[in-house]
Parts: sequence; structure tokens; C-alpha cells
Amino acid sequence: MTTAGCRRPRRGWSVSLLALVVAGVTHGVGPATGSAARAWQPGPARYGVEQVVNVPFVASDGVQLMGSVYYPTSRDTGTRAAGPFPVLVDMTPYGMWDGNSRMPGRALADDQILRYFASHGYIGFEVDTRGSGRSEGTFVELDPLEMRDYTEVI
Repeated sequence: MTTAGCRRPRRGWSVSLLALVVAGVTHGVGPATGSAARAWQPGPARYGVEQVVNVPFVASDGVQLMGSVYYPTSRDTGTRAAGPFPVLVDMTPYGMWDGNSRMPGRALADDQILRYFASHGYIGFEVDTRGSGRSEGTFVELDPLEMRDYTEVI
């Protein structure tokens, strides 16, 4: 992969992040500056949540990445809700949460955010990046292999 090839994914992520920040600020998720921003409230949860831990994803070079999937479920039966649902993907070098430990102050942890979105009709997929957490391989920040993993997981 050329140097130019490495820059493109970073620019794409920057643009996506910028779009999210702009959308957040203009839709009341970020700092509230107008009356409409202060008035917006998310709707109530419509679904329960099922977390499936240690879901393997094999990259094209054979390295196994591990993830957790958060599915919307029926609040009545606890079974997976009928979709289709949009999917949110979160790849982290910090190790995904396995749901077995209890720690105070985790309201904004990745797994809690994905649980929130699952309860509102999204599927969340949290993946440990190559060489981190439970994933195989060697961790090298912003390595071309890591960038390829992102596109393959998506």
C-alpha cells in the first residue's frame, strides 16, 4: 500500500468524525446553544438488548479478530427482534468489555453506548483491533493492516 493509500482512510475518518460533531451540535447532542437543541430528547427504548461476547471475525490474512455484538431483542420475549437494523461498528485497541465485570462510572463506555443504540433499534459490533484485547496479531497504531481490517469488518 502506498503512502497516499494510507492517508485516504484517515481523511475519510476525519470527515466522518467532523460530520458527526456538526450533526451532534446542530441536533442537540453536543453543547446546547439554541432552544431547539435544549428541547430535543431521545425517545424511550423500544427493545431489550442481547450481548454476544467473543464473536470471531477472520481477516483476509487469517488473523482472528474478536468482537461483541449487541442485538435488539423483543422486550416481551427476549428473542432477537425482526430487522432489518442499521449496524454501528466500533473498533478499539483498548479491549472490548466482556459484560462480566462491574465498575462504577461506565455510563459512556463503548459497550454502554452500543447497548443504548441496540435498545433503540441498531445492531452494535465492537471489535478489538489487531493485536489488542482478545484479537490475534501484532498491534501497530495506524498500520496499513489495521486500516485494511477496518474496511473488512465494515
